[in-house]
Formats: sequence, C-alpha cells, structure tokens
Amino acid sequence: MTYPSMNFLFYFLFVVMVFWIVPKNLKMFTLFLSSVFWVITWKLSWAYIFLGVSLFNYLCLYFLSNKEGQRNIFYSFLLIVNIIFFGVFKLGKLGHFHLETPYGISFFMFIHMGYIIDLWRSNKKFEIENVFHFLSMPIFFPLLMGGPIVRGREFFPQVNQLKQFSIHHILDGILIFAFGFAKYFYLSKELVYLNKGFEHMMMEKSFSVIIAMGIFGTFQAFVDFSSFCDMGRGVAKCFGIDLAVNFKALYYAKNPNDYWQRWNISLGTWIRDYISFPMMLKWGRKINQNFILILSFILVGLWHGLTLNWLVFGLFNGLIVVGYNFFIKRHPTPMLGKVFVLLIFIGNGLLQRAGFLSDLVLLMSSYKPWNPGDLSLFGMLSDNLHRKFIYFTLFLFAFEFYQEKRKDSDWFIKLNVLIKAFLVILFLYWIVSGLNQGQFIDDVILPPAYFRI
Repeated sequence: MTYPSMNFLFYFLFVVMVFWIVPKNLKMFTLFLSSVFWVITWKLSWAYIFLGVSLFNYLCLYFLSNKEGQRNIFYSFLLIVNIIFFGVFKLGKLGHFHLETPYGISFFMFIHMGYIIDLWRSNKKFEIENVFHFLSMPIFFPLLMGGPIVRGREFFPQVNQLKQFSIHHILDGILIFAFGFAKYFYLSKELVYLNKGFEHMMMEKSFSVIIAMGIFGTFQAFVDFSSFCDMGRGVAKCFGIDLAVNFKALYYAKNPNDYWQRWNISLGTWIRDYISFPMMLKWGRKINQNFILILSFILVGLWHGLTLNWLVFGLFNGLIVVGYNFFIKRHPTPMLGKVFVLLIFIGNGLLQRAGFLSDLVLLMSSYKPWNPGDLSLFGMLSDNLHRKFIYFTLFLFAFEFYQEKRKDSDWFIKLNVLIKAFLVILFLYWIVSGLNQGQFIDDVILPPAYFRI
C-alpha cells in the first residue's frame, strides 16, 4: 500500500479510528501493529528484516544499560554492525547477494544509527521504558517510506505523552494529507508521462531537450518526494504526532546552500551532525574543509544508491556548492546564486535518471548546436501539458510563495476551525466523486523510485 492509493486511504481511516478508541496504554501498541501490518503488505520477509534489526539493537542497548565500563568500545561495535547491515541491504541487488532491498531501508537504518550515536554522545543509560516505542520509531508507517529521518529526541517525547483526542488533530492531518495527495494526483502522474516523452526525444541530440529534461526531472522529483512526505506528515498528525517538514519549495532557493536547506532536509542535517561537523572538529586543521564538504555530498549521493549516477550526483552538488562559495566571495551578487541553482536544477534532474551518463556520451559524440529537436520540444510540451496540470502548477507556485513570505509550511492549518472543516469536506467530496468517475481506481503499485532505497 502506498499513500496515494485507495487501499491506503481506507486502511489509514480504520487505524485512526481504532487508535482514538482504544485506551491510552494501548495506543502505541496499536501504532506498532498497524506499522508491522503495513510492512507485511509489501513483503513478509521485509517485516522480519525490520523487526530483526530493531530487536537486535534494542537487546544490545538493553545489555549496555547494565554495563558501566567499556561503553565506548561497545557503542563502536554496535555502530559498525549497523553500518554492515546497511551496506549489505544497499548491495542486495548487486553481486551474488540477490537480496531484494526493502523499501525505505535507508531511512530505517539512518534512524537507528542516529539514535545510537545520540546515546553514545549523551553517555546515558538506555531509558526507553516500552519496547514497542523503540520498535515503532523506525517502522512508523507515516515516515518509513517518505521520511523524514526522525531523531529519538523528537519522536519519543511525543509518543510517551500522546495527546488526548482533538478534532484539530484530525482536521489538520487530513488537510496536510489532502495537499500532498492533490499534488501527487495533479502533477506527479502528468510529469511521469512528460519525462517519458523527453526520453524518446533524447536521440534527437537537442541541447534544449536535455535542458528541459533536467528542469522537469528535478521538478518531478520534488513533487514526488514532497507529496509523499506531506501525506506521511498528515497521517502522523491525525495521531497527534508532528513530523518535521522534509522538502520545501526548491524554485525559491536563493543559492546552492539555500537549495540544500530545502531538499531532503533531514538527510542533510543528519550528514551534517553525524559526519561533517565531527570531521571538521577532529581534522579541520589537517584536512581542507571544502574536501570534507565534497565528501559529505558524495555520501548524500551514495545514500540514494550505490551506482555511478548517484556518485556523480553527490560529486556534482559538492563541487557546485564549493564553487559558489568561492565565487560569491569575489563577486557578491544575488544573480550568481540563481545561476548556480539553475545548474543544480538541470544537473540533478539528469543525474537522477538511470543510465543518463552512458546516454550523454553518445549524445555529445554527435552533438549539433541546432536541430529539429529544438522545435519538436515545443510541440511535445503543448501536447502533454494539460490544463489541470498548468492550473495546479500555478496554484502550487502561489501557495508556496505565500508560504515563503510567512515562513510557515503549514500556515493553512492555523485557519478557523469552520474553514478547515469546510476544506476537509471538499476534499472528501472530491475523493468520493473521483471514485464514482473511476479516477482513483488505478492504485499506485510502487512508490517513486527515490523511496525504493
């Protein structure tokens, strides 16, 4: 079940109803069971993997809580074991492993490793009272597929003090979910067909087609990722749990540094807090900080996948950020930041396409400054950009422009309760009428490629 499917909608409504009916001491158990069942709908073996790794870490940390000495050695050992787990899962489809990597394994393992490092740094005992709290955090179904990479200090205080039922939880959660659902329905599916059209046009060796592929490719990735994260945050909000915003409007980024404070925010802060800053503090005087920055971006790329495309993706972004920081000191102008953001938009949209590097070699070997592909591009765009797509894109730009001005991603949930109730009714009416017209019958079988990692 994926978020924008009818199966998930009915499942989500059922779980929310049960969650608020059961006694308080059973609420977390309800979330745990619903998360396990959600994983099982994908594959039973994946549930074994997720629960096995979580239970292993729980037992190791429980054992550690009763030991006074040699904690640093034990933490190091546990962290290394989790890195090995992560490497095996990421290499599952390569070599002779033939292991089908579970969806969301990157989010799952980084949640575990971050929690272990936080405990190591704080030098505290393992204090989670309920095993279901610990087991639920990394497989909590509103965040496993779309993020963010949650931290224990953000998650456990909320589940240890679950709020009493409030109609605001339900209304706010449905509104956040509805925005992500509409974004996916009106934009993502259209962008998939549009980008397939670009792939067919690549052999025309048109420079304008390559530029369009990059821009629309990044836009599709942003729509996919942000819509799934919004839907996940909306589901969690219905349980009274707040998840952090993980993607913000990229097209309003002022420079590359600002861009990477909007794209997969939790991944960027995880790499910063657990890898970049510690390396700078320990070896900052011996190693050039730009090298550490580039290395951090390479790790961001490899987090997505252990392929040449993602390696170049990380290297490309690291060089762009370092290059911008170098030039802005000598030519301080806002336009320079916009130019570098445009380069990121084009480059990232191309590098996220599997096999693009090999296609690029063929294209550049016989590239011509102008060819008929430059004209056919406009025809293809006019044929594929439907009115609903254009209208909702303009609405999205305006909505997020207002969001930028207010500096509040969820400003709409602060509306009057009657207005929120009216908007929720409109959303439910849209869903029901869409079902009657057969709009949502084609349930999504797979999440976007980004979340299958």
